[in-house]
Amino acid sequence: MSEHYPQGYSLGERDLCEIYNLSRTPIREVLWSLVADGIVEQQPSKGFSVRRLDWTAILEIFEVREPVEGMAARIAAQRLQDPHRENLIKLRDELVGVDIDKDSELGARIGRSMHKEIIDAASNSLLSEMYAKLGYLSAMTTNMAKRNVTIERDSKRYHIAIMESILAGNPDDSEFYMREHLRTTCRHLIGVLYPQILKVAPSSSGGDRARIPAARSDRGPRFKRRMG
Repeated sequence: MSEHYPQGYSLGERDLCEIYNLSRTPIREVLWSLVADGIVEQQPSKGFSVRRLDWTAILEIFEVREPVEGMAARIAAQRLQDPHRENLIKLRDELVGVDIDKDSELGARIGRSMHKEIIDAASNSLLSEMYAKLGYLSAMTTNMAKRNVTIERDSKRYHIAIMESILAGNPDDSEFYMREHLRTTCRHLIGVLYPQILKVAPSSSGGDRARIPAARSDRGPRFKRRMG
């Protein structure tokens, strides 16, 4: 997901044909494939456009990511083998050396690699299939988050804790940190992009707002000592 076309961008078929030197038929096939993947929308009389994620779409993506990736982290901790162990050690060491304030995109890129490596390390075909279906949508939320240094700074701490827990063979901590990471990122992302949504307390607003993950200080367990 290179973000060459931003969210909401109109994808004119004629323009795409000229850019990629293709006829309309293959261009339409690709566009409809992207519609099926959930990253392009098609509206009658308006044509195709890059999907714009509203806060409920962001919430739904993270609601699915949390159990899928939480379980992947647990399984990876239980059955970690080379080369995945070596890859996670390398990613952890690279991330430790990243100054998020100066290069948040590098931190985000390493984070994406970590998430994929954990799925591969779990060696579960169903988890891999579900993760693949979420791939493009997850990339869209990652691209949105990497613009915010606070989110990426928090993500770095979680990513290191996740990898260290998996490398230590601790399935409980691995799943805990992964779930907390995704819940925290979801809430921060909605708070940054749609601050008005969080002005009403989730517990009293009902409906979709009640599904927004609570902040860490509002729910247990809190950060463990190793996250300091």
